[in-house]
Amino acid sequence: MLTLGQLKEATCSNPAYAAKFLPYIIETCEKFNISTPSQMLNFLAQVGHESGGLFYTEELASGSAYEGRKDLGNTQKGDGIKFKGRGLIQITGRTNYLAVSKALGTDFISTQPFWAEKISPHAAMSS
Repeated sequence: MLTLGQLKEATCSNPAYAAKFLPYIIETCEKFNISTPSQMLNFLAQVGHESGGLFYTEELASGSAYEGRKDLGNTQKGDGIKFKGRGLIQITGRTNYLAVSKALGTDFISTQPFWAEKISPHAAMSS
């Protein structure tokens, strides 16, 4: 079982942010069978990097740079901003939001994709 100290160290997070996300990250690891020390360390290091130590759940840029990026599935006007990086791992693009929607059973395409940035299982599981 992942401890608060391990999460804090692996993500370079402060204790408050680590405590906020610990139950959700544990749930995510269990759901997606992230169980070996190597898998867990790789996952947590990437999450820590992308989120700035579990601080950011939304990309700082507007997302306009992703407008029209067909490689991300951004084919409709406004997709760049609507589907900018969110969640602890900064899921980006309509195609990736669709994949996360399917994996989590939550519609991030037709409903507000902004759920992924909230402190909830969605922020952790969209990693």
